[in-house]
Amino acid sequence: MSAFKYFISLLIFSSFSYGNPVETGHASVSLVKFDTNLSAKNELFIGIKMDMQKNWHTYWKNPGDSGGPIKVIWNLPENVTIEGPLWPTPELLPYPPLMTYGYKDFVIFPYKVSYTDIDNLSFVGADIDFLICDDVCVPEKANINTSFNDLQPSERFQEWLLQVPDITLPILGSQTNEFLEIRFSYNDQIRNIYFFPDNQNLILHSGKQILIKEENNWLLKIPLQSEGLKISSTEGLIKINDESYLIKSDVTKSSEEELSMSILQAIIFAFIGGVILNLMPCVFPIISL
Repeated sequence: MSAFKYFISLLIFSSFSYGNPVETGHASVSLVKFDTNLSAKNELFIGIKMDMQKNWHTYWKNPGDSGGPIKVIWNLPENVTIEGPLWPTPELLPYPPLMTYGYKDFVIFPYKVSYTDIDNLSFVGADIDFLICDDVCVPEKANINTSFNDLQPSERFQEWLLQVPDITLPILGSQTNEFLEIRFSYNDQIRNIYFFPDNQNLILHSGKQILIKEENNWLLKIPLQSEGLKISSTEGLIKINDESYLIKSDVTKSSEEELSMSILQAIIFAFIGGVILNLMPCVFPIISL
């Protein structure tokens, strides 16, 4: 597509809005604050709130098989910094045969603001680009310019902050030719589980994730996006029942895979050895002499 056609398509299919809140076409977007006093730590939380039309959704940082995450350009005073988004745990958004990850109907993306002097908290601006989808996907924009003092609290902010995982679950990562394998300990019964990788090009998002109870731990087998994919490490979050945990681990070759390779190598070497001996029938008589 030419640059001109791409520009025209954006004009046709994108929505541009200003203010706080703003109506972007399929969502009401606003900047909100977490109504708590963290001034002693010189930090506070603000969030991008999206109240979407029913059944419309937007995406997690890894959207899955299609889509794209929110992108924000911030305009802040000097000596004020912002960190985020602090991604809440997404939900599965199946669109057969695809599987995507995101948030339906409503979401607050939290951000942490740090400052050296509270008097520096004057203006705040955000140029927000996001993809919002139902049966079709539409790129929309919201341009918000306001002040920290004018930000309104949201009664649902804490709910979304609590959905940001902050506990790391120790795991052992390995792989076979077809699966990423995650081993971990968990004392309670597991009713449901899903691994959300940070890397979009790692797993088969629509594939079935298989949970196996081993003697001393659990094993989660996740089909890879392509056979033979080489993985050095994995990172993301794993949702177990109603709790989410951060995970990060190097990935080694599975012991079963290594055993299979060792057996295969032994067979190959034995075959080669047999061929060599058959081609050299006089070796042993000469040695015996």
